Amino acid sequence: MPQVKFPGGSIMVCGRATKDAEFKTVREKNSRLCKIRLAIGKRQDTTTIFVNVVAWHHLASLLATAQKGDSVMVWGTMTEPREYNGKTYQDLQADWLSVASVHNAVAAPMTELTDKVMEVFVEDDDSDLPF
Repeated sequence: MPQVKFPGGSIMVCGRATKDAEFKTVREKNSRLCKIRLAIGKRQDTTTIFVNVVAWHHLASLLATAQKGDSVMVWGTMTEPREYNGKTYQDLQADWLSVASVHNAVAAPMTELTDKVMEVFVEDDDSDLPF
C-alpha cells in the first residue's frame, strides 16, 4: 500500500512527480509556495492514484527542486476538501519531505569514500589488542 497512516492524522506517501514542481511567491509577505502532483500507485482497475502536494516556506524551496520522474516522499496532513469544476479535491499539506532527483544526482567516487573510511580504522600500533 503506498499510503501509511501516522498518529494524529498524518500520512506518508511516496511517488513519482508527474511534472516539474510549480514554485511561486504569494501574498504580501512573498511567502514561498510549491505544488506538485505525485503518482503514488494503481487501483485494482489499473487507474493511477494521484496526490497533490502543497509545501510552504523552506519546504517549498526543497520541493521546487523536484522534476518530472523524481521520487518524492512526503509526510503531512490532508487539507479540507475543495470543489473545482464539479470535482472534489483534497491536497496533502507537507510537514516533511524528501526529493530523490534522478536528474541532479551526484555521487562521490567509491575509492575516495573507501579511503576516508579506512583512515579511521587503520592504526600503526596494534600492540594493545587482546588477541
